[in-house]
Amino acid sequence: MASVSLDRVRKAFPGAPDAVHELSLEIADGEFVSLVGPSGCGKSTTLNLIAGLDQPTSGSIRIDGKPVEGLEPGERDIAMVFQSYALYPHKDVRGNLAFPLEVARLERSEIDKRIAETAELLGISKLLSRKPRELSGGQRQRVALGRALVRKPRVYLLDEPLSNLDAGLRAQMRAELRRLHQKLRATFIYVTHDQAEAMTLSDRIALLRAGELQQTGTPREIYQRPANRFVAEFFGTPRINVVPARVLGLEGDDLVGIRPEQIELLSERASGVLEATVEEAEMTGAELWVTLSLGGESMVARAPSDFAAHPGGRVWIRFPADRVLRFEQSGRTLSQTRL
Repeated sequence: MASVSLDRVRKAFPGAPDAVHELSLEIADGEFVSLVGPSGCGKSTTLNLIAGLDQPTSGSIRIDGKPVEGLEPGERDIAMVFQSYALYPHKDVRGNLAFPLEVARLERSEIDKRIAETAELLGISKLLSRKPRELSGGQRQRVALGRALVRKPRVYLLDEPLSNLDAGLRAQMRAELRRLHQKLRATFIYVTHDQAEAMTLSDRIALLRAGELQQTGTPREIYQRPANRFVAEFFGTPRINVVPARVLGLEGDDLVGIRPEQIELLSERASGVLEATVEEAEMTGAELWVTLSLGGESMVARAPSDFAAHPGGRVWIRFPADRVLRFEQSGRTLSQTRL
């Protein structure tokens, strides 16, 4: 396999802000890194630059330490899996898996061996004679993934491969991708706008905004120690509460953030608590999402599903002070408050 290095990579288009701006990122051999961010943040553009489908305006891209600028996609020894399955409808599963190997002029015995290994790995051995139209969405995605795996490339690039699947199949395919990466220990670079995919799949996450890198880190680091307000608000459901410090009884005029699961709801007054009014209560199954009015601001707390919360009712809250994030007014930097 191989490492991937981006050094101050920039991609500019005429008359528009940079799609990717001075992006530097190191991806280790065998690492699973997700590029995450809202639509238009530059994550798919970055993937295309690594793949060779587009060329950077400036900066350097290296695969396994060797510059790849000017190399065609086929010369980079990478494989891509796209949002659309991009299967050949007139070929059966075996034919779809065989095609990239036939183009590479491998011996028939080697082609058959790789198809058998890949089909067994993905659990599609019984589907080899079927056409794409005879497959479910999850089966088609496995075949698309298999067409990349069968090549045994140095780097796998995946561009929102699960976004066309329903929620149940996405969860299943996430588990299969985790198992696959653990087995292969290959280098995976995965593009998604879905925070749950990024958090559950990744060794590390790189979060982009308007073409600029906001933070890289493990899922735990990104969630617990976000580098700025944008990162803090991007990850977490419901999203983090950001309110003036005074609302939580803290000193200062700046903004603070507290995640909904860190707010404890009480049905009775106790020492060291703040009184709030219930605006709304949403049952999600295992828990209740309670929207509160506190000091003229709205906040959301997560509570057990049997907690009694009714619109207009009074509740009391408390929270661990050392889990509060304190932001500058600009929102660009923050520190964790320990009171």
